[in-house]
Amino acid sequence: MPRRDGQWLLSPCLNRVGAIRSQDRDILVQPKAKFSSLLFMLAYAKDQGFIPTEFQAAPDDTLWPSVGQTLARLTEQALERGVLRGYITQDNQLAVVRGRIRISDQLTRHQELPIPLEVRYSDFSGDTPENRILRSAMGRC
Repeated sequence: MPRRDGQWLLSPCLNRVGAIRSQDRDILVQPKAKFSSLLFMLAYAKDQGFIPTEFQAAPDDTLWPSVGQTLARLTEQALERGVLRGYITQDNQLAVVRGRIRISDQLTRHQELPIPLEVRYSDFSGDTPENRILRSAMGRC
């Protein structure tokens, strides 16, 4: 419910913690307990969704600084040896043969023309799904 000073009055959200962003508004549901106590309680949950030893927070830290510090530390660990690289399969139209010619696509799309060639090849690249997830997570911060 909106108030006169431009802020919203929200009713209590029992047994919930989290945050949501809607357009230009942030809604933060904070627990009554300290954040470190919340993490301690989560460690005993059936499926906590994270490894408690990986999350470090001071007893009086709030949610965002703790999450940010943990994300930065884990990202640093993940990139310690460099960006993960892997083979990515690509379909392309090229003027030269690279990989395999996709005969059915070549005959369907270009019939009697010799070029461009419809080819499929594997490229050793840093544009892996894992790196995309990491880049997306860092872009949200």
